[in-house]
Amino acid sequence: MVVDEARFGELMHNFAIPAAIEAGLEVMKYYRGKLAVGYKTDQSPVTDADIAASRIIENLLSETGLPVLSEEKAMTGFEERRQWETYWLIDPIDGTKEFIRGGSDFTINIALIHQTVPEIGVIFAPAMSEIWFGYGSNHAFKACLLEDKTLVHIKKLPTQNDTPGIRIVASKSHMNARTEEFVKRISAQFGSAECLHIGSSLKFCLIAEGSANIYARLGAINEWDIAAGHAIVRAAGGHVVNINTRDELVYNTKEMKTDDFAASCHDAVLVQILDACSIQ
Repeated sequence: MVVDEARFGELMHNFAIPAAIEAGLEVMKYYRGKLAVGYKTDQSPVTDADIAASRIIENLLSETGLPVLSEEKAMTGFEERRQWETYWLIDPIDGTKEFIRGGSDFTINIALIHQTVPEIGVIFAPAMSEIWFGYGSNHAFKACLLEDKTLVHIKKLPTQNDTPGIRIVASKSHMNARTEEFVKRISAQFGSAECLHIGSSLKFCLIAEGSANIYARLGAINEWDIAAGHAIVRAAGGHVVNINTRDELVYNTKEMKTDDFAASCHDAVLVQILDACSIQ
């Protein structure tokens, strides 16, 4: 494909955003209703809403002629994937546990990966009627969705935020001992650190908005869980880096798992925190 930021913008507006909205509206038909829940080999839940959302997104994105990888279908083998220059990577419902509980912290995630870099990201929170999207550099936005699918109150990200001190976002349902220790070190180092526990990829959205300074995840996570959020943070001028090497995360790895990472739109804060809170 011919690659420039204008092309990424076209793919986002013409395909990724509509696909996320259609999938989100379909998911809401199941929300707080009767769900068929199954479990994968790793014991993570999957519902009929996940499958329905995946099918909608795959169908719409297939019109671009690019490969589509979804959490809810068999993964293409690495030997074939490694030949792909550009492909879609989707998580039909990120935060399925929260969705099953009837909470609002679940999202529809769509990313476009080009040469291992997440260039487009769309995150739709249908229970909140809010959507975040971004592509390339300096093109990140947040909007609200009306019933007629019109986007309103569109704001460029990051927005101005004068919250003092350090605000950390962390997982609501996947905290582990290493991440807890990392958060404790930040709090001890900066004193005024506040920790918010948020579900799904909404943590990346708060980083992109400027409402939080740092999101850290210690422990492996699937690439489809974070690709859309990473793209939006990049588009807002931030970074998602390997905590140990401080290199930007890359995608389409053999196992499709990430290393420990930290995300921030505040470069100085990110460096300061990584310097002060190195994890062995």
